[in-house]
Amino acid sequence: MNRLAVIFPGIGYTTDKSLLHYSRRLAERAGFEIKIISYGGFPKKAKGDREKIRKSCELALDQTKSFLKGTDFTVYEDVLFIGKSIGTVAAADIAAHSKAEDRIRFILYTPLEETFSYPLGEAVVFTGSADPWTGGDKSKIAEICAQREILCHVIEGANHSLETADPQQDIAALQLIMQRTEDFIRAKQLQRITYYEKLLHNLISANADTGITQVELSAMRAEADALAKYYGSEDWKADLADDEAGLLPKDLRRGVLSEDGIYNALEDFEEFSIQH
Repeated sequence: MNRLAVIFPGIGYTTDKSLLHYSRRLAERAGFEIKIISYGGFPKKAKGDREKIRKSCELALDQTKSFLKGTDFTVYEDVLFIGKSIGTVAAADIAAHSKAEDRIRFILYTPLEETFSYPLGEAVVFTGSADPWTGGDKSKIAEICAQREILCHVIEGANHSLETADPQQDIAALQLIMQRTEDFIRAKQLQRITYYEKLLHNLISANADTGITQVELSAMRAEADALAKYYGSEDWKADLADDEAGLLPKDLRRGVLSEDGIYNALEDFEEFSIQH
């Protein structure tokens, strides 16, 4: 499965800073190819100055378009846009004008209100309740997310770097943020495993059903073919490797990642089909 994660930094918040550093590493571990946007030349002291923020957004977008020129998002089955601050606006604009808009997902750290002027799809947001770039305690980010049905995590007392005056609190918050980030990154993988797990369960049940009709048998043939295609595919190999590395949730049903289990179920179904 081809996966791509594009990192959109903020003003002065580059990929060596914690939020983007660790999210990039999590995406890499999940098998995503990484592209990191590099831009600069922003006006100084933009915080609180709407005109300078507008200009910064334009600069970030222009430089992002130049960097991504020639990138065909449609060749990827899963695309992640990981953005910070100004970068979230550029990410939203690029996605809104992409032919692959429906497969682009967003991880948005401290997004600006301008980001939500675009038709975001699947997204998760992290914002601070004391972020001066979004109005501090008057911020509308959480409200906007609720209206748009976008999952939003508000870090209490956190600023535009999602930090507070308490470093121990920040460490704990960062761990939680990265856990939620990884959950989002792996969401499609977990959905895939759960889907094929259901097909495996259906197949095992069908193999024991002596009263199965020809119509039902035909439907199960289609599911068996889908299961066989997944078994041994690059997706299956990646899912198995992540399972063996302990990267999948402990409570995830994963019989489909058992080589003997899936092989035996498919073999049993072939014999069952012949008999019926």
